[in-house]
Amino acid sequence: MKRSLFGVALAALSSTPSFATESKYFELKSVEVREVKDDGEGGHGDLRGGHGDMRGGTRDRFANNGSFDLPEELNMTALALDQIINMGKKVWAIVEAGRPVVNIKTDSANALPSGLQNWNQLEGWQMPKSKLFRATYKNGYNIDVVDFTFRVIYTYGGSAKGQGLYLTNVTVVPASVNVLWGFNLDVTSTIPNVTNAGTSTAPLAAMEILVKWKIGTAVKYVEESKSLYLRGDGSFADLDSN
Repeated sequence: MKRSLFGVALAALSSTPSFATESKYFELKSVEVREVKDDGEGGHGDLRGGHGDMRGGTRDRFANNGSFDLPEELNMTALALDQIINMGKKVWAIVEAGRPVVNIKTDSANALPSGLQNWNQLEGWQMPKSKLFRATYKNGYNIDVVDFTFRVIYTYGGSAKGQGLYLTNVTVVPASVNVLWGFNLDVTSTIPNVTNAGTSTAPLAAMEILVKWKIGTAVKYVEESKSLYLRGDGSFADLDSN
């Protein structure tokens, strides 16, 4: 005889620790968001291997010391070097319902000159850079109930025959995600703005990145974010730390 859904739910609830039904368990007592040392390993388990493959794949694109030959048919007059646009995504999911989302083939943004058909029409790209950030939430029992780390990866320094410094393959990916029972985590990455931080004759691509996350429990709901800023010369800033 099949058990009713109510019976299954009741059995599952009774099997959880008694403190898990208390408001103190669901309380989000403290949070710490900080940049951590990026040793290239990222998170753990399958995520670490996935990110390692991604970083290696990026390096493979930059053979010959990271430079490309501009196609002879590329019409430089068609490029508006000082008009910088995002040719990639503007919003993508990093974590959904506590599960990491990794789609490195499509989840990336760019800051490239208007009129460009593809980022590999530029040359002089530098090796990708990476920054790692970790957010940890403790409950009323001082237990880490939500602990997730995300990595920001970007390639910089591309130019059109020595003109401008641009960005490509800018992405935010999960490095590790740990969410305890009763907590839900959703994380998204948004590119609100792409600008020219240089001049019309010496364009310098700049991009803002907003990483937003929501945590929901039976008794609590919080939403927070981290604002980041990077440029085509490789510089990076945490706007929340200023």
